[in-house]
Parts: sequence; structure tokens; C-alpha cells
Amino acid sequence: MTSFDPVREQVRSLWQALARGEASRQDAVAWAHLQLSDQAWTDEVTHDGLQHLGDYVHESWTHADAAVGARVLAHYERWIEEVRAFERDPAAWNHQWALAYLQRLPPALRMRAAVSFAVEGFLSEDEVEHFRD
Repeated sequence: MTSFDPVREQVRSLWQALARGEASRQDAVAWAHLQLSDQAWTDEVTHDGLQHLGDYVHESWTHADAAVGARVLAHYERWIEEVRAFERDPAAWNHQWALAYLQRLPPALRMRAAVSFAVEGFLSEDEVEHFRD
């Protein structure tokens, strides 16, 4: 089991309130951006949730109608599936997350990131060697 992250719980609560129309998009985005700038999270699944909330800056709605609420709830439910997987086995989730992240990077950046992930314990030294030129 992973340690409790109060920011993750706040992400859950705010996202649910946003989906119900009880929180504004602007407030959710502002709060997520503040948490991101303060680096307030303690794990990548929480960081991902903050990024998703922050991405609502690119959308526009004044009040969450039923369609918006359903879409926001669907986004939340996808994230909460990741949270549950993380909470069941943080090491396995971090490992898969790191491998997926590395695949999205340009090849020139992968080795440095792989070394960093090994320091964090997300990858083994053998896996880092896979990314060596």
C-alpha cells in the first residue's frame, strides 16, 4: 500500500465537485495549477490527476451542464482507475508509468530520464541499459 497523499484526496474531491457542477472550471484549473507550481504532489498518479484538471483551462463552459458533467465524470473515472491500480501496487504502477513515459520522449532524452527513474526506484539498472545508445 502507498502512503497517503492529501493532494490526491483533494484532487478526488475537487474533480467530483466539478463533475457535479458544485465547483467552477476556473477554480479547479487555478487550484490545480497552484499545486503543480508548488510541486505539492508526492507521486506521479496524483501529478497526472493535477495535469488533467489543469488541462480544463483549454475548455470553456460557464456552468457544468449534464453533458459537460458526464464528460468530466468520465475523465475522472479513467483517472480513478489509475489511482486504484497505483494504490494496489505502487511499484508496478510506477514501473509501467516510467516505461510509457520514456517511450513518449524523443530518443535523445530517454537515457537521462531512464537514469532518473532508476534513482527513484521505478526502473532497474538493467532496464536503464536498454536505453543506452
